[in-house]
Amino acid sequence: MTRWLIFILLVVSATGIAHETVWVTGMYWLFHGSIFRSVSGRSVLWDTIEVTFIAIKGTELMGIETWVIAVINQAGRMPLFLLPYMRGIKPYMRWPLPLEFMIATGAPRSPTVMTTAALGLPTYGTTAFLASQDHVGEIEIEITCEGLNSVTTLAGSFEQSFVVRYKNNVAGQHKQGRAWWAPQVGWWVRVEGNASNERGEVVEYTIELRRWGVFTFEEIAFHFDTALKFTANYSPELAEEMRKILQNLGIMVPSP
Repeated sequence: MTRWLIFILLVVSATGIAHETVWVTGMYWLFHGSIFRSVSGRSVLWDTIEVTFIAIKGTELMGIETWVIAVINQAGRMPLFLLPYMRGIKPYMRWPLPLEFMIATGAPRSPTVMTTAALGLPTYGTTAFLASQDHVGEIEIEITCEGLNSVTTLAGSFEQSFVVRYKNNVAGQHKQGRAWWAPQVGWWVRVEGNASNERGEVVEYTIELRRWGVFTFEEIAFHFDTALKFTANYSPELAEEMRKILQNLGIMVPSP
């Protein structure tokens, strides 16, 4: 999986001329997540997480945009994560990507779920369904669009957002809920639902957009420099590999 992601990142960084699109380099989305667990019959706040997604570089081929997105979560084991993200028709008909980086109940992250979130999946009418198998076993993913509605987040209110209902089963872990995709932002603005595992543990969560906009190149370099320092604490080799990939994408982060 890691080799596959790095290969696509290098291809995207080396091909094509960036086109002016709804997304621009430096566009970012900062999400705040609240996770709740049931304790003695009461729902108690268990953890809060903040994750930033940054659009680094995009190319266009036959009308389809492919972007490299950076995910920064300084509280996690992987402070900096890079992955390709394809923007196509009905971008809301896919697994909400912020969920994969903010919620965990013990099951390993599924490459198939990640690919579904990043590259999309076939759609038929209002329902998208994928059944597959990877190293975590049989998985099922289902996305259903419920129409348009308004939604309020920490970043403000968004009218005419697409509302989708999602669910999946991966290695004994189940996730289900609703997500809102706002055209004004060009991405997800709220995700809510619950996750459970085969041990019967259940968590509820709310993920909402806190802030969004466009970073300057100086701000991008600052955020990556901070994330790479955290990464180097547990893997200097990985930090250096990430630094080289960023350089290939035109983001210069000086070595420490």
